[in-house]
Amino acid sequence: MKMKALGQSVENQIKGDIPKIEGIIFYVLSWGFRESTDQLHTDKMKTHPLTLLIVILAALPFSSQGQLNLIKLNEDSIFSRPVFENYKAPCLVETGPNELMLSFCGSSSQKSKQTAIWLMKYSGKRWSRPFRIAEGSSSDSIRYICSNPVMFRCGSGKMFLFYKVSSDEKNCWGMLRTSDRKGKKWFEAARLPEGVSGPFAGKPSQLKDGTIMYPLVRELPNKKWGIFIEKTCDQGKTWSNSCIDSTCAFPVVQSNILCYNPDKIQMICRGGENYNLQCRSDDNGSTWMRADTNHLPGPYSEADIITLHSGWQLMAYCKDGQLKLASSRDGLKWQEVAELECSNPCKAGFPSLLQTQDGNIHVTFTNDQRNIKHIVFQERRTEIAAL
Repeated sequence: MKMKALGQSVENQIKGDIPKIEGIIFYVLSWGFRESTDQLHTDKMKTHPLTLLIVILAALPFSSQGQLNLIKLNEDSIFSRPVFENYKAPCLVETGPNELMLSFCGSSSQKSKQTAIWLMKYSGKRWSRPFRIAEGSSSDSIRYICSNPVMFRCGSGKMFLFYKVSSDEKNCWGMLRTSDRKGKKWFEAARLPEGVSGPFAGKPSQLKDGTIMYPLVRELPNKKWGIFIEKTCDQGKTWSNSCIDSTCAFPVVQSNILCYNPDKIQMICRGGENYNLQCRSDDNGSTWMRADTNHLPGPYSEADIITLHSGWQLMAYCKDGQLKLASSRDGLKWQEVAELECSNPCKAGFPSLLQTQDGNIHVTFTNDQRNIKHIVFQERRTEIAAL
């Protein structure tokens, strides 16, 4: 697999750094006025500051001003040899400096009831052997299907592992396991309260006040679709569920939450072939505006979106079997920044993103559901040095 970085238009390059450019122009023009006055009293040849300004502005379209640039640091397959016949839904969390934990579904076939949720640890050198953390067995000795693991670590260090158990396509319920010891030991699995589903794919977010929330969508009895928020204010002891829009007349599925400053939240849901839906909140999720369309890249494709430390929004999505990355400042206009070309076309799936405390950006996804790929990027921004 190789990465192909994509350029950005002149308009997009300059737009993000207009205040910086205006400051440079003002500085150079002021310097130019002083230097022009001085040159009236000297015969020495000098490079006129206005010439320097022209050179700077001419170079801007070809620089990385206002553009997210990613450098690939590492790429590998998690498994050197297949352990399972089928892999789904990989999800990474950071458990410490240079320490990661991966959750995923592993099974002997696509629809096998032997599917279980597995965990693996990374300690800076290599991945551990997978160990089973959840399966669909019950007290009545019936084996159910396990799916959709979503792992999350909150600010206190407590870890949450959500997953689904289903007896058939119409009967599905949410389960939760938690750990206070960086995933080394886990409490027993518990079924989520009645009316609380748990996340299907979009990872939870933690707000400034400590509230943990995640988005989800459901089909309603009137054949319309509802967009919901589930949240906890006490780290999982109690949960609440609220519908923020019940008027969607067309199917919507996987959803993600993006946070902006101050107190602005955007929820993005996968929609139809040419659109996605979004809901926005200006008060930290207390109230929400009605859903409207958002023309994201790769509509109705598997995707994950996170907010980077720098404020950029980064989206990983699959289109025609290829994994692509796109960035945005406002969640409205998106620019493709990288394309990851798979050795087996049309086989990439289940993308998941994580940025660790050191700033590295981790991308995991399944390759033909026969292995899990792990790629590490570093964000690089080239700034114009102060004069």
